[in-house]
Amino acid sequence: ARVGSEMRWSTKRLPSGAGHDAQNISRHNIPTGMIFVPSQDGISHNPNEWTDWDDCSRGVEALYRSVLEIDQA
Repeated sequence: ARVGSEMRWSTKRLPSGAGHDAQNISRHNIPTGMIFVPSQDGISHNPNEWTDWDDCSRGVEALYRSVLEIDQA
Protein backbone atom coordinates (compact mmCIF):
# COMPACT_ATOMS: atom_id res chain seq x y z
CA ALA A 1 0.00 0.00 0.00
CA ARG A 2 2.90 2.36 0.59
CA VAL A 3 3.89 2.31 -3.09
CA GLY A 4 0.34 3.07 -4.20
CA SER A 5 -0.10 5.92 -1.76
CA GLU A 6 3.20 7.45 -2.92
CA MET A 7 1.76 7.46 -6.44
CA ARG A 8 -1.54 8.91 -5.11
CA TRP A 9 -3.46 5.86 -6.27
CA SER A 10 -6.39 4.62 -4.26
CA THR A 11 -5.41 1.46 -2.42
CA LYS A 12 -6.94 -0.93 0.07
CA ARG A 13 -5.97 -4.06 1.90
CA LEU A 14 -7.71 -6.97 0.27
CA PRO A 15 -8.02 -10.16 2.27
CA SER A 16 -8.02 -12.91 -0.31
CA GLY A 17 -8.23 -16.65 -0.42
CA ALA A 18 -5.81 -16.58 -3.35
CA GLY A 19 -2.61 -18.37 -2.50
CA HIS A 20 -0.77 -18.98 -5.73
CA ASP A 21 3.01 -19.18 -5.29
CA ALA A 22 2.97 -16.80 -2.32
CA GLN A 23 1.26 -19.47 -0.24
CA ASN A 24 4.10 -21.94 -0.77
CA ILE A 25 6.87 -19.37 -0.35
CA SER A 26 5.43 -18.04 2.92
CA ARG A 27 5.60 -21.54 4.42
CA HIS A 28 9.36 -20.98 4.64
CA ASN A 29 8.94 -17.76 6.66
CA ILE A 30 9.68 -15.60 3.63
CA PRO A 31 7.54 -12.44 3.59
CA THR A 32 5.26 -12.43 0.57
CA GLY A 33 2.59 -10.26 -0.93
CA MET A 34 0.45 -10.05 -3.99
CA ILE A 35 -0.54 -7.13 -6.17
CA PHE A 36 -4.15 -7.14 -7.33
CA VAL A 37 -5.57 -4.92 -10.03
CA PRO A 38 -9.30 -4.50 -10.66
CA SER A 39 -11.02 -6.65 -13.22
CA GLN A 40 -14.13 -5.47 -15.02
CA ASP A 41 -17.24 -6.55 -13.09
CA GLY A 42 -15.01 -8.37 -10.58
CA ILE A 43 -14.66 -11.36 -12.93
CA SER A 44 -11.38 -13.27 -12.62
CA HIS A 45 -10.03 -16.67 -13.63
CA ASN A 46 -12.61 -16.77 -16.40
CA PRO A 47 -12.48 -16.26 -20.19
CA ASN A 48 -14.59 -13.11 -19.67
CA GLU A 49 -12.01 -11.52 -17.39
CA TRP A 50 -10.85 -8.09 -18.54
CA THR A 51 -8.57 -5.56 -16.89
CA ASP A 52 -8.10 -2.13 -18.43
CA TRP A 53 -4.61 -1.49 -19.74
CA ASP A 54 -4.20 1.52 -17.43
CA ASP A 55 -4.83 -0.75 -14.41
CA CYS A 56 -2.35 -3.31 -15.79
CA SER A 57 0.20 -0.53 -16.12
CA ARG A 58 -0.38 0.56 -12.51
CA GLY A 59 0.16 -3.03 -11.36
CA VAL A 60 3.46 -3.23 -13.24
CA GLU A 61 4.53 0.12 -11.80
CA ALA A 62 3.64 -1.05 -8.27
CA LEU A 63 5.69 -4.22 -8.75
CA TYR A 64 8.65 -2.28 -10.13
CA ARG A 65 8.62 0.22 -7.26
CA SER A 66 8.23 -2.57 -4.70
CA VAL A 67 11.26 -4.39 -6.08
CA LEU A 68 13.29 -1.16 -5.95
CA GLU A 69 12.18 -0.57 -2.35
CA ILE A 70 13.16 -4.10 -1.31
CA ASP A 71 16.51 -3.75 -3.10
CA GLN A 72 17.27 -0.56 -1.13
CA ALA A 73 16.37 -2.13 2.23
